[in-house]
Amino acid sequence: MSKFSYLTFVSCSESTGTGICTYTGGVVTVAYSSLAANVSSNVTISVTLNSGTPDSLQVDNNASVSASDPTDPNTGNNTSANVYFTVHNKADLAVTKTVSSTSSYWPATGVEVGDSLITRLL
Repeated sequence: MSKFSYLTFVSCSESTGTGICTYTGGVVTVAYSSLAANVSSNVTISVTLNSGTPDSLQVDNNASVSASDPTDPNTGNNTSANVYFTVHNKADLAVTKTVSSTSSYWPATGVEVGDSLITRLL
């Protein structure tokens, strides 16, 4: 199973307000009709990690850019290094149970029929 099948795409936004985000087949694309020279755009992609994702799964992602016109004079800086996160799909659960009573016999001899008994789960 592809690691991307464990993620559900939620949204994509970019900071200039001029880009259009699309998502198809595990790939997010942001297209700009124009982006002035030396202008940066921050892209935020939100996903949800689905239940049933295996513990210790490593998910990676990277980014790349391209320009159609004018051509980019330095294409050597157009692809990011991969970044990773590791899924820690573990529940750290604990339970504590206490019992008490307002009975005058509590706790020495217990409770009698009709006495109040309080059980607390913490």
